[in-house]
Amino acid sequence: MSKIKTREKVKDIKVFDRAADVSTHMKNTFVKSKDTAEQTQEPGHNSPSEYATDTVSGGARDTAEQTARHLKYPHLIWERQTLIRAQGRFGSK
Repeated sequence: MSKIKTREKVKDIKVFDRAADVSTHMKNTFVKSKDTAEQTQEPGHNSPSEYATDTVSGGARDTAEQTARHLKYPHLIWERQTLIRAQGRFGSK
């Protein structure tokens, strides 16, 4: 008759290496967030001066649009100012 093969049991405590696991997780998270940030950034700004130019021109455009809106609907400005004065006199609830 053939001999039955058996495996010896090793009575050893498996140690969970938390430091290695956490460092691997942090590294993967950092790489993932860096890739995401690179994808969401606007590629149109190649230099700080270009960014500044775009920001200033955008602000000027917004101001011009707001001025045009106020000139088109002047009664809205008057109503808002009246409401603010009334709240100042009587207090807002």
